[in-house]
Amino acid sequence: MASLSAGAVTAGAHSLSDNNPLDSNHHAKTDATQVSKIADRMRNALAGRNAPAHRVAFDFGENGQILVDGGRGTVDLVEPGKPVNNVAATLTVSTANFIKLAKGELDPMKALLRRKLKIDGDVGLVLSMAAKLREDHRT
Repeated sequence: MASLSAGAVTAGAHSLSDNNPLDSNHHAKTDATQVSKIADRMRNALAGRNAPAHRVAFDFGENGQILVDGGRGTVDLVEPGKPVNNVAATLTVSTANFIKLAKGELDPMKALLRRKLKIDGDVGLVLSMAAKLREDHRT
């Protein structure tokens, strides 16, 4: 299942390896500021794209949440713990593990089995996004 959410996440996360402040080796920066930077990159990737109306939430625990709304073409920061409704899927993951997924350093299936990430909702949508992330990172 293709979606703008996948494209937005792919393009945003693909650039994570291009900039040291979002490098997963900088554990001190794995905080709400880093989640904000991830959201900015997703927002830039989403700009000008035509997309299906998928809403996907990325829950980074105490560091905050990101809501990608392909139908509206928006990426919004959401306070930690605040309910996000009407989403196709919610991916709960640490910021560091999200970056590893984006860079292809963490296999999504292994991460699921090892409980490094949790998916509620449309698992296929989230796994297709993860596969797209890895594919785009290699090109």
